[in-house]
Amino acid sequence: TLLITSLCALRKGFFDPGITLGAAVTLFAAFYYSRQGGVLCGALTVCGAFLFSTDAGMNAALLPVTGLLTGCLRKQRISISAAFFLLASFILNILSGLPDTLSDSSMTGLVGIAAGTVIFIAAAPYYSDKWIAAGDGGEAELLPAMTASRTGFLSSAIEGISASPEKSGKTDTAESCTMPREEVCGSCWKDPICRSSVESPRVDRGFALLEALPEISAETFPHELDRCIRRESLMHAFEASRRRRASDRLMELRKADIRSVTEQQLRLTGELLRTPAVSGEERFSMPVSRITAGKLERHGIMADSVYAWYNSRSRLIIELYLPKDSAPENSSRICDLISDELGIVLECSSRSSSGEQVRLILAEPPEFGADICISSRSADPSAACGDTVLTFEDGSGKIYAVLSDGMGTGNAASEESRAAASLFRDLVTGGVSVMSAIAVTNSVMQARSEDENFATLDIACTDLDNGGIRIVKSGAAATLLYHGGNVMKIAAPTFPVGINPEAEAFSGDYSFTEGDTAIMFSDGVSESEYLFIKELLMNMDQQGQSLSSVVEEICRKAEMFSPSSRCDDVTVMGIRMYRR
Repeated sequence: TLLITSLCALRKGFFDPGITLGAAVTLFAAFYYSRQGGVLCGALTVCGAFLFSTDAGMNAALLPVTGLLTGCLRKQRISISAAFFLLASFILNILSGLPDTLSDSSMTGLVGIAAGTVIFIAAAPYYSDKWIAAGDGGEAELLPAMTASRTGFLSSAIEGISASPEKSGKTDTAESCTMPREEVCGSCWKDPICRSSVESPRVDRGFALLEALPEISAETFPHELDRCIRRESLMHAFEASRRRRASDRLMELRKADIRSVTEQQLRLTGELLRTPAVSGEERFSMPVSRITAGKLERHGIMADSVYAWYNSRSRLIIELYLPKDSAPENSSRICDLISDELGIVLECSSRSSSGEQVRLILAEPPEFGADICISSRSADPSAACGDTVLTFEDGSGKIYAVLSDGMGTGNAASEESRAAASLFRDLVTGGVSVMSAIAVTNSVMQARSEDENFATLDIACTDLDNGGIRIVKSGAAATLLYHGGNVMKIAAPTFPVGINPEAEAFSGDYSFTEGDTAIMFSDGVSESEYLFIKELLMNMDQQGQSLSSVVEEICRKAEMFSPSSRCDDVTVMGIRMYRR
């Protein structure tokens, strides 16, 4: 208000800087913050003008009404809102009953409003609501829609897990288990004799002993059935029956595993429905959402939904849901389009698919970054390494490094570790919490096949906005963390996923900031090498060693420190945080 008063004193001819600024601010407020913003800024402009003089106040008297009317068009284009604001100001000046609309005083007001409109048209494309928040920013509209989009996206991800044909362990149960006695003896001419009152007790006792035998052979065949003329046929029939009963028991166990997966998925869905779409610290931005959707539409990219918000660090995050068949394969094109339109640098921090949709998350770069280096060695050079390493971002400013070690070595171990790590990544990027994702991964690994399938999960989740690291372990080897000049060993006695019906996982939060380093490795690295790794980390900065050279040296010397002659797959992963 005082600024408007001061600027009104600089009036030159028909140009009043105070009314010009007030008109521009009123139009900005009406366009971005709806009717309330237009009325409030218009009223403050009028107050400032009246403080300078009555004539100046009368020139701006209708700005609150014009701001109210223009606020009704907040979802229209910039040019439409500007034209409406200018036209409404002119018409209201005529309808207000002023004695002379073309007088010097009235012309000063109209010229100031026109100049303010020009300023709005020129500056609106570059305006950001990042630092100035008013109202809910469209939260009332965007929050329910985002919740529905995320719920649908996760639902499709869960359906994809349930429908996965990979090693489902299905067994054909349509085959009937005909009783062996009826199968063999039913057509025998001596069957009536065996069922007579004289022979029946002896024969029945012999069949009971035959059915209870763990292994059927000529030596173990009951002597009560020595008179049987179809002895060989009985042995084969009862052996087949024993195998069918064992298969049925395995199938029941498999069904129990599948029920466990289903129950876990239901609990997971309930958790998501109980969890709000945002933490409460985010500010939604309807203008940025609208601008992003419009830019994509003009370039032939039709998004199902677009949500933009600022997190607790005032970092812009845009969440896009696109049809899978029309989503560009290269996410950088969309990122470049939106960056050019908003005039800020954006990165594609996450891309994930679920059902018929692709979700992209674009975000401004966070305060911190993380260098991740990996080195691995297979126990058998002719076979694949049994360890799997994945790195990904969840779009909220956290980067995940996942190391999974499959049982044994070679291709089979590689398949198990890849299945566990990939499933965990798909669940987390779909919106599932880390511990719930581990629980579902554990259930799915148990139900994959009749064979034993298990793999470790070693997870480091680094917060790139605020610093800090979360270490989560399920049967994994220790992690060495360098922070504040000291090295900490983080270990937990937990089981790998796929062994127990209930998942066991350790989770701990630790300080992690610029210059800190975390080293993760598979069980191919012996504990006797830990002291050597500690010395490398302590002297890393003094000797000017890069993270990649340290990781490679740990991997290369793992065999030297191994107390066993049996070779195992070795994978080492290093994470080092830096400030951008």
